Amino acid sequence: MRYREWEPYYHEILEEFGYSEDEDRRSAEHLARMTAGKRIAASDVRRVLRGDRVTVVGDAPSLPRELDSTEPPGVLVAADGATTHLLARGIVPEVVVTDLDGDPVRLADAEERGSIINVHAHGDNREPVDTWVPTLEAVLPTCQCRPFDGLYNFGGFTDGDRAAFMADELGAASIGLFGFDFDDYPSEEKGRKLAWARRLLGLLEPDNLG
Repeated sequence: MRYREWEPYYHEILEEFGYSEDEDRRSAEHLARMTAGKRIAASDVRRVLRGDRVTVVGDAPSLPRELDSTEPPGVLVAADGATTHLLARGIVPEVVVTDLDGDPVRLADAEERGSIINVHAHGDNREPVDTWVPTLEAVLPTCQCRPFDGLYNFGGFTDGDRAAFMADELGAASIGLFGFDFDDYPSEEKGRKLAWARRLLGLLEPDNLG
């Protein structure tokens, strides 16, 4: 999704949740500074995803049970906390999408095993960016606001739907979802975020998502 297509949804999200575009911009500027000299280009990730069946692995409460039953197929893109469950079973995702509010300790481990790490900047995560970006060798940097200075914005709001939008933009042949449950959430705010994730995923082409 190009930014001009994403922008109306972004401003609707800002209004609903009371987020600040200025704060998103400041966080993006901070991530740009922190990743200078250690950035992965979108073209490098495209080479991993393009033309393949991609499965986005979400961190729903049902994920451990689902992993006990079957291993997700295709090229794996893990949404933040799902990485912990995958690595515990010896499954290494090709890409990890994170805004650093899950289990960042696992990121360096995932990177060492071969994962590409996508770190996302939004208004209230400058502190974890300070703490965890220095532990990584290379980062694909994304932001919630208009992209600039080598940062990307593929669209999406939560880690899970952002991962799907990234895969779509970077040429995945098809995108499957694994470990997603839009109706099981611990708080009213999380429920509202998952409602947005469901809505945004519905924007992807039907023949690509499924």
